[in-house]
Amino acid sequence: MAPPEPTYQFCIPSLYDDTSLDCRVYSLPKIETEKELTGPWVPRGAIVAHPWTTLGGSYDDTTVLHAVAALVERGLTVGIFNFRGVRKPKGDTWTGRLGNVDLQDYVSFVAFFIFYLANVYPPSSEDYSCDKDLPLRPVISDGPAVRFPFHLIVAGYSYGALLTRYLPLPNVILSRFSQVLRTSTEAEIRLRADKLAVMTRVDILSYLAYGSQLSGSLNGHAVLLDSRLEDWSAIQKAHMGYLEKPFVRQEKDSWPGQRKGQSPTRNDFLAIVYVPPPKMHHLLISLPLWPTAAVLTGFKKLKGDVVREKTDQKLARDPTLLIHGKRDWFSPYILIKAWKSIKFPTSQERLQIVPLERAGHSFAGNNQAVDTMKLAIKVWIKLGIEAED
Repeated sequence: MAPPEPTYQFCIPSLYDDTSLDCRVYSLPKIETEKELTGPWVPRGAIVAHPWTTLGGSYDDTTVLHAVAALVERGLTVGIFNFRGVRKPKGDTWTGRLGNVDLQDYVSFVAFFIFYLANVYPPSSEDYSCDKDLPLRPVISDGPAVRFPFHLIVAGYSYGALLTRYLPLPNVILSRFSQVLRTSTEAEIRLRADKLAVMTRVDILSYLAYGSQLSGSLNGHAVLLDSRLEDWSAIQKAHMGYLEKPFVRQEKDSWPGQRKGQSPTRNDFLAIVYVPPPKMHHLLISLPLWPTAAVLTGFKKLKGDVVREKTDQKLARDPTLLIHGKRDWFSPYILIKAWKSIKFPTSQERLQIVPLERAGHSFAGNNQAVDTMKLAIKVWIKLGIEAED
């Protein structure tokens, strides 16, 4: 099965220095009948990080897209993004982008995606009109619609798996966004997440009111809609224009009365919202360990404000699936087995390893390895996330 087409493409600024990060979101919540709109709706999401930029990694990587396909097939909303090195000229992908900088890019997208999922939910019948002569009425809520924990899979392939291993806890990430100035990068990320959530709700309303099947856009400028929804296409293009606009601030983290020595007022901050930290799951594909991991991070420790927990505690606590080729010369499988036995001697159920017999570090061109990987992901989700719900 071919990888799915993205539903949305857009950019967000990085928390590190406002560098624009290319992003994609796949799939919309599956709504077949109005019966599915009754009762609480809990979103399920996944993020997949791509391999090392210096060796040509990007969100177009074949293994990444196959993982996306498996996740979408199980009904998850999936987000992927490019690390900053993808936009740089060839040969300028090393200095300053190893480890901690890319980790903050990752944290930026995780925060965006959590706020996005928390604000996307199927509307009730009161939120839309089936009369095609009346305009659709998108609902903009005052705060996150989801007020209880939802499931989020953080995944990565190769270098992306390494950074996934070092991601901080979601409550640590969200704490950075609890009270932010309107001119801050954190505020911009939150606003863009809200905008995309509103756009997604418009798409859901369109589906419910008109019964049309929405399709993804290859160029990411807008969602391709049914011809009867041409006017709404213009609205959505305006939304995407906002999302894709490069983030340029005249005065960083400032407020109107700053030059007069005045403290920021309540209006200078975004409204404080509570987003429950999601239930985390980890998917690691071809995880590099030492010494390969040291090379990929420039022999620097991944540390700083974004890392607040001992590296592997969350892998022992949260459900984790590790998929690894037995012929991986980049990060030998024997090291993976030793790492698990030493680090996780009592976490057999939480940390599962699926070895691929005839696979190396990359699964490109290896249909058997790809099929096994996708099947392992689907079974893991079915027996884990879906069983919990």
